[in-house]
Amino acid sequence: MSKKEIAYNSPLRCGRELRGHFGKIYCLFSQVYSAKERNKKKKKKKRTCAYTNTNTNTNKIHNLKKKKKIWNSKTGLKRQVISVEHNSVMAVDFSPDGSLLAGGGLDNVCSIFHKDDYSSAKCELLEHQGYVSQCRFMSNYEIITSSGDSSCLLWDIETRSVKSRFRAHKADVIGIDNMNETINTKHHSLVLTGSIDKTVKLWDIRVSKKISSETDHTGSTPFGCGTDHCVMTFYGHENDVNAVKWFPSYNFTFASASVDGTVRLWDLRSMGQLNLYDYGNHVEKSNALPTPPAVTSITFSKSGYFLFAAYDDYPHCVAWNTMSALPHSILEHNDAISSLAMTKDGFALVTAGWDMTGRIWA
Repeated sequence: MSKKEIAYNSPLRCGRELRGHFGKIYCLFSQVYSAKERNKKKKKKKRTCAYTNTNTNTNKIHNLKKKKKIWNSKTGLKRQVISVEHNSVMAVDFSPDGSLLAGGGLDNVCSIFHKDDYSSAKCELLEHQGYVSQCRFMSNYEIITSSGDSSCLLWDIETRSVKSRFRAHKADVIGIDNMNETINTKHHSLVLTGSIDKTVKLWDIRVSKKISSETDHTGSTPFGCGTDHCVMTFYGHENDVNAVKWFPSYNFTFASASVDGTVRLWDLRSMGQLNLYDYGNHVEKSNALPTPPAVTSITFSKSGYFLFAAYDDYPHCVAWNTMSALPHSILEHNDAISSLAMTKDGFALVTAGWDMTGRIWA
C-alpha cells in the first residue's frame, strides 16, 4: 500500500521514544501527577519554568513479559520497573489520584499496587473465570474489570468483594471505558463495553447496584439477578469490537473500534450512528489490502477535534477529523500499534506496539 495516497499535514511530531521492553507491548495508560507531587518534584530538582507551567505525565506501558515499566514522558527515562509473578499482563490503569496501579491478564486476576510499594500487590481480585482484558477505576475505592468469561465485575477495593455483575454479552468482553467525572458528575456511573459478539453495551452502575442488592436467604445473589441488565445495546460492527471510548466533552457520544477495520461514532439519544471512519474508503482500490487492518485502540484529543485510531497494519495510527470523518494525518510505527492514550492535560499522545517501543507525540 502506498504511503502517498493521502495528502496530509501531521499535527504531531514524535518527541520521545521509550525503549526498554524486549517483547511486544500490549497496552499503556497515562497518568498526571497530583499537584502535591509536582510541587515536591520542583522543589527537589529546581527545574525551570518550562516544567512548572506544565503537568508531568507518567506513562505506564507493559507487555506480555514479566516486567511493567513506568516512564517519565518529559525525559523519556524509566521511573520504575515492576516485576510480576505472572507472565500474562494485558490491562493497566491508574486510580484518579494516582496512588493505585491496577493490572490484569491471562491469570484471571486483577492485581492492585500502591505507589509507595510496587514490590508486592496491595490486593488481588479473584473471581473471573477468564482472562482480564481491561480494568478501569471508577473511583479511588472502586474498579471495574472486563473478562474473557463474557462478564464485567465492579469491585470494592478495600473489601476485595464484588459489588455488581454485568453479564449480558455473549462472548469475551475486550473493551471497556467509564465516563470521566470531569465530563459530567451526574453520569460518571455510565460504563461502555465492547465484545467479540460484535456489540457495544451501555451499563448504568446505579441500576445494577439496585438489582444486585436483592439476595436470597443465604446472602448470595440469585442467578440472573443483577447480571443481565444493560441500558442499551448498539449493533453495526461486522466483527469483534476491540475498543470503546467516550467523547471527552459531550455526555451522549462515544466511539467504538472493530476488527472490521472501522471506527464508528454513536449517539445515545438516537441510539444511532453519527459517523463512520473507514481507512479503506480513502485508498485506491488497486492499492487496497485484501482485508482491512483491524482497529486495536482509539482515543480522542482533549477537545474532541481529532479521533486517533491504532491499527494492526499500515497505516498503524491515523488522526481522523472527528466531524468530517476524513484522515488528517498518519503517525507511523514500525509494526502494529496495540494501544494508545492521550495524556490527561491533552498535550501529548502516547502510542505503543509490537515494535517494542512507546512513542510520545506532541
